[in-house]
Amino acid sequence: MKNIAKNNIEKQNAANNKILCGIDEVGRGCLAGPVITAAVVLKTPKKNSLIKDSKLLQENQLEKAYTWLLKNSIFSVSIVDHRAIDRHNIYKATQLSMCRAYYQLCALMPFPPTVVLVDAVKLPLRCEVISIIKGERESISIAAASIVAKVTRDRLMKRLSERFPMYRLDCHKGYATKIHYNALLAYGSSPIHRLSFLKKLKGAQSRDLNDQLGFLNYE
Repeated sequence: MKNIAKNNIEKQNAANNKILCGIDEVGRGCLAGPVITAAVVLKTPKKNSLIKDSKLLQENQLEKAYTWLLKNSIFSVSIVDHRAIDRHNIYKATQLSMCRAYYQLCALMPFPPTVVLVDAVKLPLRCEVISIIKGERESISIAAASIVAKVTRDRLMKRLSERFPMYRLDCHKGYATKIHYNALLAYGSSPIHRLSFLKKLKGAQSRDLNDQLGFLNYE
């Protein structure tokens, strides 16, 4: 993994006419819901001040940045659900999601990306992969991917909150906040919670209804 001057790789590859793809995930540390990955190729040299680490943007800024990316990039999104996370572990599930996003993006383009920039994960892809520490702050391509992934996941968690209102998923998006923890103590786990993540949460008892509901199976 590398520490690299901001956007230096983008500049080098633009000069060499290479196709560069940024990949990032959202939801890796959550207690509930899927991990979602975006793979993004920016198709314009134009800059937008909102294309930066998604964690630095407010909700209205994220939506504006996402709208801009709809017009100025090609991207794909991959969703790996809570069951796969429990089965494989979160790191392997993240790798799976990232690889899916990359190959889905390849299917959308006449030529596959030449170089992939990814935020601190090693990927077994058949192209050059550069893993960058704090990549969403060092690469505009990874930052763009973080925005697409976050907007996609936030929208999904808001919809899931309507189905499971007691957990307030619209508020914390599945992360381990006090509100979320208290809801788990009161109601136990829902069909979309990662049971492997809840083992250390004292008092959070599983009430897994997956077999009855058959809900949220993205595999």
